Amino acid sequence: MNTLALDLPAIQARLHRHPRIERAEMWRELPGSLRINIRERFPVARVRPASHSADNSLDAFYLLDDAGYTLLPFRPGSAPSEIIDIEAALPVIVGAVTTNYIPGRAIGNDPARAALRLLAAFETSQMAGRSEER
Repeated sequence: MNTLALDLPAIQARLHRHPRIERAEMWRELPGSLRINIRERFPVARVRPASHSADNSLDAFYLLDDAGYTLLPFRPGSAPSEIIDIEAALPVIVGAVTTNYIPGRAIGNDPARAALRLLAAFETSQMAGRSEER
């Protein structure tokens, strides 16, 4: 394939539309290579919309990264089981009522953003290694 014929801005825009991609950079390395550098978004918490308050299935949750961007959880069979288990074990933010969980977009919910800041502060605190899962 001729790398000069590729529309790099269009490819980059398409990659940026993926909810789990924070940043994508690409460049040509002549004579025939294309380099792509992707920075992924990693979930740090789960949040359940009020409309799913009684549902505990993985489908009832959205994931949030540390900047408050909404991600969809991986479905069983679409990723290694270890990844599914890690996502299912993330802390759950409750009480952050909103309807604007749109994959790939940042939430505008102040309580949920405050909860994310609390989680980040906790991870760097002396208590981080002393907590228990429930």
